[in-house]
Formats: sequence, structure tokens, C-alpha cells
Amino acid sequence: MKHAILLFLNLFCILCLNAQLKSDFLNIAVDLYNNNQRDSALLIANQGIEYYKVQKFQDSLIQIRRTRATIYSSIKTPQEALEEMKEVLEMGVAYYEDGSLPLAKLYRDIGRIYNQANQLDKAIEMYNVAIKLIDPKNDTVAFKGSVLTNLAWIYLIKREYKIGFPIAEEAYDLLTAFYDSTSVKLTNIYQTMGSYYQYTGQYKASIPYFEKFLLVQQLNNPPNHPNIGIAHNDIATPYQNLGNYKKAMHHRRQCEKVLYEDYLKTGQGRYLSIAISNLGYLYLVMGERAMSLEYLEKSLKLSELDYGKDNIRMILTLSQMGTAYNIMGQTEKAKYCVEKAIKIQNDKAPEDQGGIAFLNVQVSSILFAEGDYANAYQKALEAHKYYKKVGEYYSKMNVASMEHIANACRELKKWDYAIAMAKEAVNINDSIVGPIHGNTLSSNLVLSDIFLSKNDYQSAEKTIMYQLGEMSSGDNSDFNFENLIVTKECIDAITRLLKILDLKSDDNLNVKDELISLMSDFEKYYAKFITQYRSQTSIQENGQSLKVAYSTAIKILKKYPRTEVLDQTILKYTERYKSILLKVMTNSTLITNNEKDDPICLRYNYFVDSLDFINAQILESKSENTQLFIDLTNLQESYNSFKDSVYN
Repeated sequence: MKHAILLFLNLFCILCLNAQLKSDFLNIAVDLYNNNQRDSALLIANQGIEYYKVQKFQDSLIQIRRTRATIYSSIKTPQEALEEMKEVLEMGVAYYEDGSLPLAKLYRDIGRIYNQANQLDKAIEMYNVAIKLIDPKNDTVAFKGSVLTNLAWIYLIKREYKIGFPIAEEAYDLLTAFYDSTSVKLTNIYQTMGSYYQYTGQYKASIPYFEKFLLVQQLNNPPNHPNIGIAHNDIATPYQNLGNYKKAMHHRRQCEKVLYEDYLKTGQGRYLSIAISNLGYLYLVMGERAMSLEYLEKSLKLSELDYGKDNIRMILTLSQMGTAYNIMGQTEKAKYCVEKAIKIQNDKAPEDQGGIAFLNVQVSSILFAEGDYANAYQKALEAHKYYKKVGEYYSKMNVASMEHIANACRELKKWDYAIAMAKEAVNINDSIVGPIHGNTLSSNLVLSDIFLSKNDYQSAEKTIMYQLGEMSSGDNSDFNFENLIVTKECIDAITRLLKILDLKSDDNLNVKDELISLMSDFEKYYAKFITQYRSQTSIQENGQSLKVAYSTAIKILKKYPRTEVLDQTILKYTERYKSILLKVMTNSTLITNNEKDDPICLRYNYFVDSLDFINAQILESKSENTQLFIDLTNLQESYNSFKDSVYN
């Protein structure tokens, strides 16, 4: 009898537990989804739908189908999610009263899915309906703030900043007054505010919002949740645009790591493909074209697996590949990538004028490389007018369009307009990142090239010397000579000054002291630059400046009457050139040997940990050593053999 009673009690407890689980399908599905267990969430949601149908719990049925539509939006196509949500909305309209909060939430949710499906105007319509349905008598401040955030995001995508930013500010005021600063409910508005500042070129102002966005994601999610990866991705962008590549690389790598873990768990690569594409672009702006292409190609493959061939998410990656190929002098490959991006843009999003402007900048660059300066000018001008019109005047892409205009006008001999565009690009960079920055120096080099083309050597020299003086004497925590791009721009600047010196020496031989000072600076920067190498292509590309600098210096010195001291200086430069070339080639062999088996997430860490140690030894070698030239010959042969075995 006692055992029978215990058995009955156990069965009763099990039945009660099952009843509780069945009635709580909705909360369990939501919790699983929020914890990134999307497949399990979908399984529970499907079971709950069947249970609520049988029990005729219409409100619970609508809400769990709404949850299923949300799950679909993360694991299925936007169209599949949209079809599900349309059915849910029809059920809600028939069941809920007008002005009810549950109905307003359905309109908000379908607006989000229309956004994912790139039907932006339809998304705006749904969000506005949701706002109108809110009864002001009810406590709906938080809900209104969330819908306004979604609405502001759409205007951000449409680049209608004057409309969207006031909406974002209203949402921010509502939500921050309602929630604690670390509440998960503030993640979207932090991201939205940061993005508005980011898109309009106010990079420093965007960082505090992205920092809050990252902090909230870290506090409210497990360590490898994809939202943490997305937050790392967002904060990396302003650091990258400000030229702080060390911090940008840290966040890009964290993003890749988190999303790679998510990919291993879920098999969904849509977020990972974006992370890899952005990492590839960072390598591109750092001057690492070959490494950039590796990552961009991986991103394309992942994107195609998740979204199909020629999907809209491939546009940015293709255009970045086009930029890399164009810089490397492979114009036909560059044209192929950009033309494919344009075709997808025209087929999938012809109304996206921002995307078209971005591609026009890429097209302008290719046309310039082909010598079609008139059309290069026209495409860059179209992009510049667009960025100016929509409020992205201070964005990095507008600066790029202005530099393209200046370069094209230089070749077309439209001197005044070329100078005006280049000076304005300098001013914008100066206002965004300050004078002590590689971006500002880059724009100044565009300006100096215009003066050189006009044979105005004095203005060209003055432009470069002023900028180098600012960079060497200024105080800027973001500036660091270890920064690859800053160092490369300084080397390019000194190479131009040497060319100017060569031209000046035809009329005035009193330039020897100036030459020796410039070569001292050049060697200082190049010693730093060698340690930054990450790929063979970078070495091959940038080794050219080494040859130009030393050959120009020797050419100038040979114009002087020959003396023993002069011959010693010429010999010294010849020896140093060969010595540095040896170190460059040694780096190349070391890099290549470790590239072929290098996993995706370990390459940067390997270089950071190993190359500095290796180069510390190499850079100590003495140039006055006969063995050095024997090593040089042997290394050249082994390097060529190894390169052939790897790349052929």
C-alpha cells in the first residue's frame, strides 16, 4: 500500500511538471532563443504551436508563432520569416482590439522582418502603424522608445540622417530615462546612436555609444553569443577610420573569434562572413593587399553558402576586392569584381543611392588607372555630390571621392579645382583625426603631387615638410610610428622630397646636407616598417620605395665633383640598400614559410609574437660584412625557389 501511494505521488508530480511545461512553451522557446540555442527554440516553438492549437489558447498561439517568426529571421531566409509573420499579423488583427499593445508589437515585429528583407519603405509603414496604435493612457514609454529606435535605424540605412537622427535622439531620451544604463533593453539604441555618428564621419563621438553597446552585450549574454561579436565589429569601425589600427584589429579579431564559435555551433555563417570581410578590409587599408584578398574570398564563399549566388551582401566584399586588385595593378581583375558588384547592386537594390555612390568611387579609381581621367573625374564627382547632399560630407568615403577628383583634375590640368579639392580633403581629415595622422598626410601627398605636376616644387616641398613637422613634433596618443600606414605615408613623403631635391639639384648643388638629413629620416622609418610586414605582396610592393630612395640619393650625390668623402657616402648608401634589402627578403622567406599552414584565427597573433623577435636579431646585422652579400645571393635563390613552389 505504501509503495502504491509513493508511485501515485511520483506520477502526479510528473503530470504536474508536464502540464507546467506545456503551458510554458512560449517562455521556454523565448529563453532558448535569447541564449542562442536557435534550433532548440524552434523545436519547442513547434511543439507549443500544436499544443496551443489543441487547447485553443489563441493569445498564446499568436505569441508563440510570433516567436517562431523571429527564430526564422535568424536561421531562414527573410522571405520565409516574412511569410510566417504575415500570417501571425492576420491572426492578431482578428483577435486583438485596436490600440492594444500586443497588436502594436506585431506591427513592430513585421517591420523588423521587412527591414531584413530590404523592403525599407514597408518597414517604415509598419513602424508608424505600431506607434499610432499605442494608447498614450497606457504605460508604453519603453515600447514607443523601441519602435522609434527601429524607425531611426531604417532612416540610417536610407541615409536620411536629417529625418532619422531626431527620432534616434527621442528614443534615446525615452529609453535611458526608463532603464538602468546597463539594461539589455538599451542595446539597440546605443548601437543606433553610435551608428549615426559613425555614418556622418563623427568617429570619435560614436565610440562611447559603441562602448556601452559592447558592455551591455557582455553583461547580458554568454561569452560566445553572436551579439558580442557584432558589438566588437561595430566599435572596430570608428577606430579603423581614425587610423587606430591596433584597437581596430583587436576588436575585429574578437568579433571573428566569437562568430567563428557561433558558426561551429550553429552552422550559420552569415555573421562570420561579415566579420571576415571586415577583417579583410582592415588588412586592405593597412596595405596588406594579398592577405586582404584571402579573407575577402573566404567571406564571399561563406556568404554564397548562406544567401545564395550573387546576393546583396556580396557587394561590399566584391568592391573591396576590386580596390585591392586595382592597387596591385591588376586592373582586369579589379574591373571584374567591381562590375559584378554593380550588377548585383542594380539587380537587388537599384534604389540604394548610397551603395551606388560607394561603387562610383571604386569605378573612378579603376578608370584613373586606365588613363580615362575625364570619366574618372565624373564618377568621383557624382559620389561627392551624393555624400554632400545626404550629410556624409565628413565621412571617409567623401574624402576618398574628393581625392579622386583632385587626382583626375591634376591629369586634366584643371589646377585650381584640383588644389581646392585636395585642400578640402586635408581640412576634413584635419578636423576628424587631426594633423598628426596618416590620413591627413595622405591627403597632403595628393596636394603635393598636384604642385609637382605644375612644376611648383616650392609649394610641393612646403606642403610635405609642414605635415612631417606636425607629425614628428605633435602630441597625439593615437599616433604611433609602429602604425604601418602612418610609417608608410612618411616613407612616401620622404621619397617625394628626394625627387624634389633631385629636381632642385639641377640648378643648385647646395643640397647635400638636406639629402643626408632626409636619408637619415628615411632609414629610421624604414627600420620600423620592416617589422610590420605581414605578406610577400606587401614586401614586393613597398620594396620599390626602398629602391627609389637610395637610387635617387646616389643619383644626386653623383652630380657633385667626385671626392674620397663623397665616394664613401655613395658606397655607404649602396651598402645600406643591400643590407636592408637582405632583411626585407629574410622577412619575406620567414613569412612565406609560416603562411602556408597558418589557420585563420592565428596568423596575426603569430606575427605579433614572432616577427618582432626575429627582426630584433636581423636588424642587428652589420652591413660592412662580405658574408652579407653571399647570404644575399643564396637567400635570393632560395626565396625564388620557395615562391615558385608555393604559388605555381
